[in-house]
Amino acid sequence: MTGLTPRQLATLDMIAECVRVNGCAPTYAELAELLGIGKISAYERVQALAAKGAVTITPHRHRGITLPTHCPTCGRPYMTFSTQET
Repeated sequence: MTGLTPRQLATLDMIAECVRVNGCAPTYAELAELLGIGKISAYERVQALAAKGAVTITPHRHRGITLPTHCPTCGRPYMTFSTQET
């Protein structure tokens, strides 16, 4: 698997944060609003993450984005792989 771009990592961070705070993945509309982008761009980013193995998408399921237990790029638990130091 290739590395993630900064935008993909930011998207992955936002998904992980939503799971941590809300207990479920965001919808594409929610993700778009949180990232300040359009719904189509959010969809494309998640599709790119899925192609790289960073997330799994369950088709035809509301909030069907699933995170792995660890970041495929850095190996840290998915709740903590942030672009910012904590």
